[in-house]
Amino acid sequence: MIRLPVGARFCLGLGALALSACGPQPERFEDGESGLAITVPEGIERGPFEPGYFTDQGWKLQAEQPGRSIIALRLADSDDIAQAELRVGESNDPQALARCMDAPATATASSASSERIIDGARFERFDIDDAGMSHYLHGHAYRAVVEGRCYAFDALVFGVNGEVFDPPRESPFSSPDALARLDALLDGVSFEPSR
Repeated sequence: MIRLPVGARFCLGLGALALSACGPQPERFEDGESGLAITVPEGIERGPFEPGYFTDQGWKLQAEQPGRSIIALRLADSDDIAQAELRVGESNDPQALARCMDAPATATASSASSERIIDGARFERFDIDDAGMSHYLHGHAYRAVVEGRCYAFDALVFGVNGEVFDPPRESPFSSPDALARLDALLDGVSFEPSR
């Protein structure tokens, strides 16, 4: 279910002349099963998890336990050279809950000490890096148990080195810029509907 923000409903009520002054309004995605909600701003596309050289369609990066993919929020300027998406998944499987804070296999050794507060919940952050056969994966994996569910927020930038093409091709964004844009989406996460 998508709910329009109050500002968007106000703008719609003002008519066509005022609507242009209000500008584009973000959508609000709500997951009916978990209660999680997230703001989807302009320039972000919703969809399923995109498989890549280092990624599959599991509910979290390198998932071993059962879980559920909730939504993928993709930068609209992603293309066949580079994709950037925030994957949101959850599980209430007992094994998934017991191992929720385990670092993904591709986590860098120094990443386990950083944290991020998302809507009042303390998430562990793991930095992700992998490369091989001209493909790469960079990202931030966030993990926490909230209201009896293991939540996984995976901000991932992945693709292929454009230098292998003739002529060479450029990525539509730098990995640091794309990750900053994906990480900013976490400010729009809310767990309140489930509380």
